[in-house]
Amino acid sequence: MTPDVPDLASSFGAVSEPYDRVRLVYPEEAVTWMLPAGAHRVVDVGAGTGKLTGALAARGLRVTAVEP
Repeated sequence: MTPDVPDLASSFGAVSEPYDRVRLVYPEEAVTWMLPAGAHRVVDVGAGTGKLTGALAARGLRVTAVEP
Protein backbone atom coordinates (compact mmCIF):
# COMPACT_ATOMS: atom_id res chain seq x y z
CA MET A 1 0.00 0.00 0.00
CA THR A 2 1.33 3.45 -0.95
CA PRO A 3 1.15 6.15 1.75
CA ASP A 4 -0.98 9.20 1.06
CA VAL A 5 0.80 12.46 0.26
CA PRO A 6 -0.44 14.17 3.47
CA ASP A 7 0.99 11.26 5.51
CA LEU A 8 4.38 11.61 3.81
CA ALA A 9 4.40 15.39 4.19
CA SER A 10 3.60 15.28 7.89
CA SER A 11 6.27 12.65 8.54
CA PHE A 12 9.04 15.22 7.97
CA GLY A 13 7.87 17.24 10.96
CA ALA A 14 9.25 14.63 13.34
CA VAL A 15 12.80 15.03 12.01
CA SER A 16 12.83 18.62 10.75
CA GLU A 17 14.80 20.08 13.67
CA PRO A 18 17.64 17.52 13.60
CA TYR A 19 17.74 17.76 9.80
CA ASP A 20 18.03 21.55 9.96
CA ARG A 21 20.90 21.32 12.47
CA VAL A 22 23.01 19.07 10.22
CA ARG A 23 21.99 20.45 6.82
CA LEU A 24 24.85 22.46 5.39
CA VAL A 25 24.28 26.07 4.39
CA TYR A 26 24.50 27.01 0.73
CA PRO A 27 27.84 28.62 -0.15
CA GLU A 28 27.48 32.29 -1.12
CA GLU A 29 29.21 31.53 -4.43
CA ALA A 30 26.55 28.95 -5.29
CA VAL A 31 23.70 31.33 -4.46
CA THR A 32 25.30 34.06 -6.60
CA TRP A 33 25.86 31.62 -9.48
CA MET A 34 22.25 30.41 -9.61
CA LEU A 35 20.63 33.85 -9.59
CA PRO A 36 19.97 35.56 -12.91
CA ALA A 37 21.24 39.13 -13.19
CA GLY A 38 18.67 41.61 -11.93
CA ALA A 39 16.54 39.04 -10.10
CA HIS A 40 14.08 40.53 -7.61
CA ARG A 41 11.62 37.67 -7.12
CA VAL A 42 12.41 33.97 -6.87
CA VAL A 43 10.66 30.70 -6.07
CA ASP A 44 12.33 28.12 -3.82
CA VAL A 45 10.72 24.80 -4.78
CA GLY A 46 11.31 22.09 -2.20
CA ALA A 47 12.22 24.66 0.44
CA GLY A 48 12.53 22.16 3.30
CA THR A 49 13.52 23.99 6.45
CA GLY A 50 14.21 27.22 4.56
CA LYS A 51 18.01 27.41 4.44
CA LEU A 52 18.08 28.59 0.81
CA THR A 53 14.98 30.73 1.35
CA GLY A 54 16.78 32.58 4.13
CA ALA A 55 19.92 33.07 2.05
CA LEU A 56 17.86 34.52 -0.80
CA ALA A 57 15.80 36.78 1.48
CA ALA A 58 19.01 38.06 3.11
CA ARG A 59 19.96 39.38 -0.33
CA GLY A 60 16.78 41.43 -0.42
CA LEU A 61 14.93 39.15 -2.82
CA ARG A 62 11.22 38.50 -2.56
CA VAL A 63 11.02 34.73 -2.08
CA THR A 64 8.07 32.38 -2.43
CA ALA A 65 8.95 29.09 -0.73
CA VAL A 66 7.04 25.95 -1.71
CA GLU A 67 7.27 22.64 0.09
CA PRO A 68 5.12 19.73 -1.07
